[in-house]
Amino acid sequence: FPLRMEFDNSKIDPGLFAVSEEDSEAEERAYILYIHEYFKDKPEHLPSLVLYHLVSINYGDFAVAEDAELFASSVLAMDKEDYYQKLCVLVDQIPDNQAPPSRIELEDQLMNGGGSCGSSCSCAS
Repeated sequence: FPLRMEFDNSKIDPGLFAVSEEDSEAEERAYILYIHEYFKDKPEHLPSLVLYHLVSINYGDFAVAEDAELFASSVLAMDKEDYYQKLCVLVDQIPDNQAPPSRIELEDQLMNGGGSCGSSCSCAS
C-alpha cells in the first residue's frame, strides 16, 4: 500500500518510536507512518524504523513482531537479533522515552500500528 511518512510526536504514544494509521483522506487505501520527531534529522536510521512497520501495514493482523524483525533484518542484510538490538539502541536514544514493553506488548502494538522498544530494551526477554 502507498505510505507517507510524517514526523509527529502528537500521534505517538509514549514509549513508541512510530505508529501507522490508514490515511482517511487518500482516494485509495494508503497509510501514514508517524515517526518520532527525534529521528527527523537522522535519515540514516529511517530504514530500520520504517521497515519494521511495512509488514503490519501490508499484512495487517497476520503480522507479528517476529515477522517484522525478520523482514527488516533481511532487507538490511542483518542477523535478526542484531537488527532487534539496533532497533532497541535507536529507541533508547529518544529523550524521555518510557520503559520498554514486553515482547508480548510489542507484538500487540505492532498489530495495532505501533512500534516500540525503549529504555534498556529489556523487552528481549
